[in-house]
Amino acid sequence: MRRLTRCLPGFLAVLVLLAGGGTAVRGESGPDPDEVTTVSAGAPPSHSGQPDPFQAYPVGRKQAEAPPKQDGKVGLVTRIKTDKPVMFVTVDDGIVRDPKMIDLIRDSKVRPALFLTEQYVRQDPKFFRKLREVGATIENHTLTHPDLAGMTYGDQRREICETADKYRPLYGERPQLLRPPYGSYDDTTLRVAADCGMKAAVNWTALVEDGQLRFQGIADQLYPGDIVLMHFTENFEQDLKAVLDQAKQDGLTPASLRDFLG
Repeated sequence: MRRLTRCLPGFLAVLVLLAGGGTAVRGESGPDPDEVTTVSAGAPPSHSGQPDPFQAYPVGRKQAEAPPKQDGKVGLVTRIKTDKPVMFVTVDDGIVRDPKMIDLIRDSKVRPALFLTEQYVRQDPKFFRKLREVGATIENHTLTHPDLAGMTYGDQRREICETADKYRPLYGERPQLLRPPYGSYDDTTLRVAADCGMKAAVNWTALVEDGQLRFQGIADQLYPGDIVLMHFTENFEQDLKAVLDQAKQDGLTPASLRDFLG
């Protein structure tokens, strides 16, 4: 989710839009509280306040469905509406690939959604396969990380469909979720995502950068269903620790996004 000319993300974005409407939306524009797309999940279990990957629900068991397609378009999700004490870690791009990241994800029992740009995946597909083996899911972040909003249907289809097609032989399945680069999309993006077999487009409610979390609006903590954006950077360990510390402080368990967007 970064400009290709920059090594670290320099922006904070939370964008929300229900599938439909006709305007292009960029992540940098900020949230509109009236446009948050949520996905309902079931009733909460008992919770002690201490995150445990096996406490909030049976991991790997579907908890909720992706929002239904409307007018041939997938929904745009920024937060999962749930009473379960869970939050979601997502990691974008794939520029920096440090073997230590594999141990960090395995040992933390985080099950992140990796929104990977194909031009980085092709440089080291085995690295991301190892991340998948320790609990991550491989998702779609386009071929070349363009700003999709305003691009033609054909150009967007190439960016999204070809990425999904390339990941299937590498990882045994097609990605199910799309994150538009920069959080920027339009109606065509949501339609192409549906045509390419994606279940939803996913943005975020909080960003971690240089070990610091930045929250949406006036929020000063994580809430159930929040989706946190990280990147593959040299600060990965510091950023992951910041996310996990905040989740523990707020009584939340990192969970698999696919379990709630199945």
